[in-house]
Amino acid sequence: MTSGCSWPPAAWALSRLRIFWSIFVPMTLPGILGAGLMVFVFALGFFITPAILGGGRSVMIAELIYLRLFQSPDWGLGAAISVVLMLIVGALLILMLRLVRPNKMLG
Repeated sequence: MTSGCSWPPAAWALSRLRIFWSIFVPMTLPGILGAGLMVFVFALGFFITPAILGGGRSVMIAELIYLRLFQSPDWGLGAAISVVLMLIVGALLILMLRLVRPNKMLG
């Protein structure tokens, strides 16, 4: 029994890739970008795990802010790093909202 289609197997694979990139990815792009931003923001806030695992050799940005604000009397540098971090996260959020309209994310 034949399927009635004479496409070679390579053409089937190409059409599957085309379907994936032209239908599946655009429909899931809001979720992909939203999840990526959430993971990025949560990763910025964790400073206990890198402090324990790194043993003080590697300092993450959240830990650096904590050290500047609470361990050393350098409040100006800690505040400046915090503002820069907030601006970066805000810019990423604005970029995500421009790429994916919020009404698409809500359904």
